[in-house]
Amino acid sequence: MVLFGPTATQTSRAIAYSTTTCALLEQADLPAGFEDPRTMAIAPLVGWSTTKPLDKVEYLRITEDDLATGLAVRRYDATGTFAKAFPITDSYYGTYVTALVHEPVADRLYMVTSNGRPTGCT
Repeated sequence: MVLFGPTATQTSRAIAYSTTTCALLEQADLPAGFEDPRTMAIAPLVGWSTTKPLDKVEYLRITEDDLATGLAVRRYDATGTFAKAFPITDSYYGTYVTALVHEPVADRLYMVTSNGRPTGCT
C-alpha cells in the first residue's frame, strides 16, 4: 500500500507499507504535485522488489497537455523527474479524472473520468 501527501517543505512524499504486516517498507520524497493519487499510477520496472517497492518504478500522471486543450499522460522516473509526455487524442483539458490505474500483466493504463456529478446506483 502506498500513501501520498504533501510535506512541510513544499514537496510530496510517498510512503509504502506492507499490506500483510503494516510495516513501513520505504518512503520517497517527490516534487510538489505528486500528492494526489487520483491522477497518478505507479508502474513497476524490471528489477522491482516487494522489499523496496518505490525503487525501480515510474510514475504516470494525467495532466493538461502542453497546449492546454486536452489531457496528456506524463511519465516520471522514480525520483519524480519528468521523462516524456503522451497527449491523449480527442481529450478535453477540463475532464475530471477520478482514478488512474496501471494493469501490469498487459501493461495497460486505464483512466476513469467523471462529468463532475455524483454517480451511483438507484
